[in-house]
Amino acid sequence: MPGPRIVLFNGGRVNSRDAAMLGEGELTKAQDAYYKPNNPTPFRIPGRSLVTAAGASPVMGVALLKFDAASDLLIALTGTTYRSGVPTIASGVMTATLADLVTGLAGTATTFDHVHYNDEHFLLNGVDRNRVVGSDHIARLHGMAANTGAPTAATHPGTGFTLSSNVTMTYWIEERVKDADGNILRRNGEDGDHTLTITGTGAVEKPRIYHPPFVNSDTTHWAAFATAANGTFPVGGEIGEANIATSYIDDTRTGTDPGIPSGGTYQTVSVTLQGIVELFSKNGPAPIATTGDVLENSVLLNDVTNPRRIVWSFTDEPDVFPFIFFFDFQTKDHDTVKVIRRVGTVGVVLLSEGAWRINTIPTPEDSAFTPERAIVPIDGAFGTVNSTAATTFSFGDSERLAYVSPYGLTVTDGFRWDVLTDDMDWDAEVNKSFLDRIRLVNNPTLYRLEMIYVPAGETDPTKTKTALLHYHPSHAKQSVAGGLRAKMTWPISRDARSVTFEQTGGRGYLLSGNEDGNIYQHDVGSSDAAGETIDFEVRSGDLYTNFVGGEASLKRLLVHHSAAPGQEGSALLVLRRAKVADIEVWRQLDLTYREATPTHGQGLAEAYQVGFRHHASGSSIPEIGLTFIAMDLLPEGASEGR
Repeated sequence: MPGPRIVLFNGGRVNSRDAAMLGEGELTKAQDAYYKPNNPTPFRIPGRSLVTAAGASPVMGVALLKFDAASDLLIALTGTTYRSGVPTIASGVMTATLADLVTGLAGTATTFDHVHYNDEHFLLNGVDRNRVVGSDHIARLHGMAANTGAPTAATHPGTGFTLSSNVTMTYWIEERVKDADGNILRRNGEDGDHTLTITGTGAVEKPRIYHPPFVNSDTTHWAAFATAANGTFPVGGEIGEANIATSYIDDTRTGTDPGIPSGGTYQTVSVTLQGIVELFSKNGPAPIATTGDVLENSVLLNDVTNPRRIVWSFTDEPDVFPFIFFFDFQTKDHDTVKVIRRVGTVGVVLLSEGAWRINTIPTPEDSAFTPERAIVPIDGAFGTVNSTAATTFSFGDSERLAYVSPYGLTVTDGFRWDVLTDDMDWDAEVNKSFLDRIRLVNNPTLYRLEMIYVPAGETDPTKTKTALLHYHPSHAKQSVAGGLRAKMTWPISRDARSVTFEQTGGRGYLLSGNEDGNIYQHDVGSSDAAGETIDFEVRSGDLYTNFVGGEASLKRLLVHHSAAPGQEGSALLVLRRAKVADIEVWRQLDLTYREATPTHGQGLAEAYQVGFRHHASGSSIPEIGLTFIAMDLLPEGASEGR
């Protein structure tokens, strides 16, 4: 029928199908465009503001650490330093001045994660020992490294004990951190490979135990432990404690073949393995990690020295990792643990080649300690590309984990999985040589996942772009195969080396750390402090207004847009006819008023494509969005579908 055809732009970009096969509202281009919740209009992406100059090196990680009764702390990993500062927020804009928090790091870290538990934040970069930041805003080492050397012994003066012929006595040490009141804050562990055993001859023994070199720089005290005669590690008691300035501790027991020393009992955990009760040292080391989370009041971490292993802390003791508390993922592939996240009530572990679910954390109280029964593979699920390419979110029902696999943006609830990016031609858009540079973050304020990636064809891995996946229920759509999908817009002119979303003061903040050493706040104003040019452009699919093969005459276009006084945009008309080169025409239009603005005049074509663009000029540009474009068709060009 004659009259106008309304062309909507509410379907997100699709390039996995030909432009002639797109559905109503789907776009062939959605550059620097985004959707708001409950709004079908694509808008020009806002800019970024400078939060702080973090340092001279690229910012490998950024986070806002929050505490129960202390100020928030902005932290950045840059070069060989963790830097931190208390942010200032005015009218929703964050700024900060950073100072050195930890210096002397290795400087080779390429990733960053942090875990929050019991008002402390555990900083993970996969190269340096984990740091812990509490409400005092001071960083300390996470846990204590295990012993690497055995004690030695000499004879001390005074009374000793008699050790019968061929009877043994075993010694080991424990490093400690104590506070000013003498309370033990942390202890290190012994795995049984660094003990000293003496064998009796029937003579009197007077062992003086010398500690090996300390392995923990924060050690303030140390203790020596011993078994009973013919006892075995780790069943023992303390023979004495000394500060780090004292090099030896005397064993002053008397009698013949004495029992366990009367000092404090060495801390162990008891587990039942295949019906046999075994003891292990409780105070194992916290591993150097790149990823982690909290599940059932235990901190779960990967271990970079054993790439197929994750470990967990003793319940409610995040500095204590018993030597027996680990899962090994022995798969048929050469897998590496990449991501650990709690999703709802279960844990999900993403490896390089697959995904697993953790149903529960085994504890010493279990009737049988069987870690292998607590983990289950998620059948057929892809693995992930790196440790920063995953984030939790929700479509509005249960919590899910979104992550980037080599084949697209994937989602799982720990039981099932699916690919979300069917609308994107993955191979044509993403440079697979730089999958390690992909970052993924959830922006719940705007109900979208944001993926930073290196575009296909780009040889410089620092020149990244962003793709947005809008998952608000108002932007849900069905895939060709019938699955639930969300609208996508890309490329967005935002580069980043690291990214995080943080909430404070009832407001959300999307922050990125960049190659230039700066931290930026996203979605602020209309200009981009990082120097990116924001070119908003959207294009429809091919519109067949008189069936395929039939031509239609266009009288005029009317562009309905948001009001932007002082700004001009451009309207696009593309005419396609069989065996004739496409004609593409742009015409400028004044954006001062929001009503439909007339633009292009007459044309004749088999298929049309229409679009709109706006090139930013100035720093205080009103919000610009494209509501629809109306095609005023002559009677012979009546719109009867695509």
